[in-house]
Amino acid sequence: MKRIVFFFFLFTSLPIWSQLTFSTTEYDYGVIDDGHNRVADINIKNTGDSKIFIFRAEVGKTLKVRYSSKFIAPDSSVTMRIKTNPTKKGDFREQVLLHVSHKKKPIPLYVKGFVEQVPKDWRLECPTFDQLKQQRSTNFELEVLVIDSLTKKPIKDSRVMMVTRGQVTKDFRTNKKGLIRDDETPIGLYYFVVSHDDYIAKEFVNYVNRHKSKVVVELKKLPKEEKPKEPEVVVEKTTPTDTTTIVEQTEDKGFPPKSTEDKTDFSESNYKPNNIVFLVDVSSSMKYTGKLDLLKVSMLNLAKILRPIDKITIVSYASVAKVILPTQTVNNTKEIEKIISELGADGMTAGGKGIKLAYKSALQEFIDNGNNTVIMATDGDFPLTGPANIPKLVKKYEKRGVKMSLLSIKSKPYHRKQMRYLAKLGSGRHAKIVDFQSAENALIDEIKIGSRK
Repeated sequence: MKRIVFFFFLFTSLPIWSQLTFSTTEYDYGVIDDGHNRVADINIKNTGDSKIFIFRAEVGKTLKVRYSSKFIAPDSSVTMRIKTNPTKKGDFREQVLLHVSHKKKPIPLYVKGFVEQVPKDWRLECPTFDQLKQQRSTNFELEVLVIDSLTKKPIKDSRVMMVTRGQVTKDFRTNKKGLIRDDETPIGLYYFVVSHDDYIAKEFVNYVNRHKSKVVVELKKLPKEEKPKEPEVVVEKTTPTDTTTIVEQTEDKGFPPKSTEDKTDFSESNYKPNNIVFLVDVSSSMKYTGKLDLLKVSMLNLAKILRPIDKITIVSYASVAKVILPTQTVNNTKEIEKIISELGADGMTAGGKGIKLAYKSALQEFIDNGNNTVIMATDGDFPLTGPANIPKLVKKYEKRGVKMSLLSIKSKPYHRKQMRYLAKLGSGRHAKIVDFQSAENALIDEIKIGSRK
């Protein structure tokens, strides 16, 4: 009995069903193209005193499953391997129902991802454990080459930042050959920020792994005697016969806001207490495009400067709206930062329901003579009209002392116009994020302007 209790506490951070714990119950393949191996390995551990058998897994036609063993002895683990064979582009989320000997009902697991390119490899078999040996580490060697877009010559001393979960996890400078090599890069989706003093900076999202381990970035030279242009939105193209990703530029006509606020001062003598309710769009349109990465950067930067007199609430909305961080004063930012960094996107856009829930949370924690504000962070793809009647809601709560500000993230001009309109109705402001630099400043500036005495 003591042994069972010990294992229970040891694995409380992992998904658990009685005697079994799983390394994950929802595996994200990331961005799938022709070079992706499309294999997910899920570790299953028996934390009890009785042996367990895996009977079978119910899966759809696009999934194939293997096990390192179907017998799980006490205090031992097996690996469940799932290969996906997608047939169309776009988001997918598939359920796997695992039938085991100690449970009457199957255990639900999920795999998901985004198909950028339907793979040409239609071998439906899931690789055996001899064909694809398990690797303890998910790290691999990443190579990034930065070159001049016209001359194709390498650009030395370029800065390459890799952002994941809202934080810069890698920060390099290219050598005289324009290269950086890192043999400790974890497999995953990254937001790349590539810059050089003499060139137009570039930002893009890229999924990298052992099969897609080389990235070539082409930078355009800054025009002579002209001010630097903003980093441009990019389109990625992957050559199916190569593992090298070529990143090409396209124009974006938005310009990032320039920070005018003093970053060193956020004193109680100069700024009122804040009651901030973040209303965060986590619908599919925010996924795999860098929008959610930039929002996380902005929110995490703000969390670092908030004070114990400030309150923060986070409401997310996609197909449904829910409070993911109940209101708390900012005494310890660890929980807040964890919630922000783990934000994920999926589903449709229920903007009206989210706004109602955000206003309700703001009123419950209302601060007299404070800055009571709902900040809606979105790419802007939601209807103003309909049953929710969003403009009416905004005006109603503005009269009750709760402002509405809008944070647009890589939004189209039409959507930015819509958000400026809502911000005006709500006596708030409209700020926009178009790149990494603007993400660093946008929310800090918004809160300081809104709470200044």
